[in-house]
Amino acid sequence: MRKVLLLALILIFSFNLYADKYVLKNGMIIIGNLTKETSTHCTVSAELIGEVTFLKDQVREIIKETLLQEKNMLKVYKKPVKISIMDFEVQSGNPQFANFGKGFSEFVSVEIFKSKDIALVEREKRREIIEEQKFTLTGLVDEKNSIEIGKMLAANYLVTGNIIDTMNKLSITFRVLDTETGQVILQEKLEEDPSKYDYISAFIAKSVLNNFSAQVSSDTEAKLVNSQNKSVEVAVKFSRAVDSYDNKRYETARKDLLEAKKLDPANEAVKYYYNKLFKNTTKFKVAPERYISYQNPAYLSLLDTDVLFFSGNGAHPITPFIYIPGGVLGVGERGDRSSYGYFLPILKGLGFGIEYFYYIAQDSILKQDPNSPGETVSSNDVIDRGVIITAGLKITDNISIGFGTSLYNQDRAYYIAHVVLPPPLNSRGHRTESNPALAYDIGLLLKDNTNSIIFDSYFAVTNENFYLYNSSTKSNQTYRMPSILENTLSFALNNNQTFFVVKQYDYFYTDISYFIGNVMPAAEQWFFNAFSLRAGYEFAYFDLSGTKSNGNGFTLGFTLPVDFIVKFTVDYNYTSRQRPSRNLEGLKVEETVGFLTVTFNDVFQGKHK
Repeated sequence: MRKVLLLALILIFSFNLYADKYVLKNGMIIIGNLTKETSTHCTVSAELIGEVTFLKDQVREIIKETLLQEKNMLKVYKKPVKISIMDFEVQSGNPQFANFGKGFSEFVSVEIFKSKDIALVEREKRREIIEEQKFTLTGLVDEKNSIEIGKMLAANYLVTGNIIDTMNKLSITFRVLDTETGQVILQEKLEEDPSKYDYISAFIAKSVLNNFSAQVSSDTEAKLVNSQNKSVEVAVKFSRAVDSYDNKRYETARKDLLEAKKLDPANEAVKYYYNKLFKNTTKFKVAPERYISYQNPAYLSLLDTDVLFFSGNGAHPITPFIYIPGGVLGVGERGDRSSYGYFLPILKGLGFGIEYFYYIAQDSILKQDPNSPGETVSSNDVIDRGVIITAGLKITDNISIGFGTSLYNQDRAYYIAHVVLPPPLNSRGHRTESNPALAYDIGLLLKDNTNSIIFDSYFAVTNENFYLYNSSTKSNQTYRMPSILENTLSFALNNNQTFFVVKQYDYFYTDISYFIGNVMPAAEQWFFNAFSLRAGYEFAYFDLSGTKSNGNGFTLGFTLPVDFIVKFTVDYNYTSRQRPSRNLEGLKVEETVGFLTVTFNDVFQGKHK
């Protein structure tokens, strides 16, 4: 009698414990026991909401024996839940589907990434760690190595899957594994046409997110409600592009992504990879001081390929000579700088740079009536030449630092009227002297995970001297070149097609009572990834020996990538600005600066990822 009673209890308990899962085409999932069935309708008794009746043709899939007790147990997950999505295994005789395991895992990753409750392990990090340990990225993960992989990736859960090509449809089984225990905590299956890749990725993403009680984005929900058949070529080309990206065939990946983007321009996964390979960035730059590197050294930490560049700029006054208001002394000042440099990634997150620069300043001071020729009171010609060595180090995915040092020499030839100068003298009778100089700079880079918001800052200081003319003593007063603090905040919008930039920089003098502060807002727009145009306006503040004033200026520029015989990029910026004279105290000089840079990528080595 006891055995019969025990058997009855087991049967009753089992009936309540197990039920069927009805997956509807609109994404709704109903768990319960079938109580009534007609030729067109099903009625299911669901434990939480009672009886539900629905059309049979609304049913996408029926999964037998779902454990209600497990499904109804409320498990609280610590947010954000850290998940790694592995490449799905593919079983297909169709060579076009060979890379679907990579493509669909990335489709799903992009959907899950939208949830604020999930921390997703990035593909690059996953590949790097797993390849080092000789694992694969496919769905062939068992209980033993799921624990090991989870520890390596610092992921709490793995999402794996299997895709079987059933000629007209894809049969996809996906599961979530707990990396602490190796147990499967979720396993589901769906069968769908590959042209519904949006629906498939949204279905899998929502199932995974629901398992963790995580937020599901409205975009993901919309893909489930508005299921659409699209060109299967998008999934084929995107999957092939991911495989090319993994194997560093970047040109092939670009071509497939371009074609996929034309077929489905709104697909987020395609746009994400497209923007990774078409790395548009703002090219808004002001010509650097002669002893400063072409770019903030912290950016070297982000290098994935070597870079060879040539840079040249010329600063010329708007008028040949500018006079002190109400005075008889005026200056003519012009400076030209050229540099050649090479940047390369040493290790992932560590970059190195070396530059050679040459700078020449040709300055003269006149005493004259502005309307007639006058006497040259003094001239000062300076040539600086040397090397700049820089390095950038990534501290975290969001923080990088950089350091640089400039080792150079200042060769000077100068003349002062009616003053006998001691030797050595050159053939023109100008005194010559040569002085070594040293400069340092330190850089900081902060960015978000998508590179949409970037803040960079650098501070540079030098021991190089320059010279103010003193008309009373008919001599030159030595002063230290200014230290510079520059801060730049940039925002990328419209899939890295539009940029807004605010640049702020200050000049600090130690030997003379000067301070200059500048703020320049700017905007840049890329057109068809073919070229960009930019413009900015400068607001300047001057405190020159206690005399305070304001100034203004502007910058215009363009960037043009060229792919003809060799690949290179041309950047040009034209700036009109005001600055203090290098030679006469208290005088502001209006000048224009043309700044040209030609950059070659992938010169001696391929990309590092």
